[in-house]
Amino acid sequence: IWRKKYSLSFMADEFISIHENIICVRKKDILSPVDRRWVDQTTVAVKPVFKSQNQRSTKIFRAGCKSKAGADFIIKKGIHSLPSQDLEFLDSATFVDGVLKDDVRVVGNFAVGQDTLDTRFGEIEVSPSGAAYFNSDSTESSIAPLSILFDYTKDEKDELYEAYRHRKSISTRQATAEVEDLLGRKVFDNPKPVALIRYLVETLIPDLEAVVLDFFAGSGTTGQAVMEQNALDGGNRQFILVQLPEPLLEENKEQAAALAFCKEHNLEENIAALTAERLRRAGAKVRSENPMFAGDVGFRVFKLAESNIRAWNPLTEDLEGTLRTSEDHLVEGRSELDVLYEILLKRGLDLCIPIETKEIAGHHVNAVGGGVLFACLDSQIAQTDVETLAEGIVAWRKELSVVGDVNCIFRDSAFDNDVAKSNMSSILEQAGFTKIQSL
Repeated sequence: IWRKKYSLSFMADEFISIHENIICVRKKDILSPVDRRWVDQTTVAVKPVFKSQNQRSTKIFRAGCKSKAGADFIIKKGIHSLPSQDLEFLDSATFVDGVLKDDVRVVGNFAVGQDTLDTRFGEIEVSPSGAAYFNSDSTESSIAPLSILFDYTKDEKDELYEAYRHRKSISTRQATAEVEDLLGRKVFDNPKPVALIRYLVETLIPDLEAVVLDFFAGSGTTGQAVMEQNALDGGNRQFILVQLPEPLLEENKEQAAALAFCKEHNLEENIAALTAERLRRAGAKVRSENPMFAGDVGFRVFKLAESNIRAWNPLTEDLEGTLRTSEDHLVEGRSELDVLYEILLKRGLDLCIPIETKEIAGHHVNAVGGGVLFACLDSQIAQTDVETLAEGIVAWRKELSVVGDVNCIFRDSAFDNDVAKSNMSSILEQAGFTKIQSL
């Protein structure tokens, strides 16, 4: 359970939602969550004996109260300061084997009356600092909701106040401030806080090489959370974010700030462009704040589109015309990178694989994956350039010290004639290229 709001508006006409349920599903034995509460699938209900907002009074801890420490210790007579209030023990409290030996008078802001302290003394647990809680022996056997970033089951209850102060910052207000800090203005409504998503990544995805997928990227919080968690624990997690390019409209006043931001920074005027810009700036922030972190904070942006290669769809009444229009079977207007990434997809290669580019004989040549694949997808390769281009590719392969099979791909329609294409293939095959293909 995540409490997303702490500042409530009393001017609202309807009920205000201040909590959200975060449902996490995992397959048994696939993940090993960091948080032990997910492993045990049980929680222990606790209730504080003291609350700072209650009236101060003197009450008695009865002999028999316990401590999880299970050891001999003494809480000395006098003032004992907790983060939320001061307690005054009018008598020294002596614990033997974790059990209070005699009745003890205490002055504090009690959350319960003396009758409750008398009848439920066996459920009271006292820490060496003086903080006390009712802790039932019964546990919930099913998976119980847990309060994100605020562990109520910890034995050392003195840490709760600081945890509360930290948790209070993990709200939608804090998330809005994070985005404003990166982009300079409020361009997203109700983003998720980075610390919340980072907590889930750390807790549920301990695999440092995992891929985190978010089908509703929105402001890009998940991407920033993954980068920050990698910087914290040295992980190499990757993320895949999906966001529709929803247009920002002039007539929508709520999108005015976002639209103005896109215009000022020459971005496409849609939500996906804002997501990408937030991630660019978040990556730079992670790098600047963690100078020793050598991990990757970059990403690549892809758009869903039809194939770059024309489908063979002949017109039976005009076969000759169909053949002529299919001489160049790549879709007009597509870039070299468009075609290259389709090749990677069809070969099952990682889209984040390193790609280097060189100009050889006036042509752009890409070396993929350190040289396991070379691709020159220029629209025209003159016969006079073939030998120089081929020898340049061979030299680059030697420079990269490639071991194993090496493929090379060209556009079929780029060559002046079949002789030029045959010469290219012959030179590369003699140099050890395994397969030469043309699209």
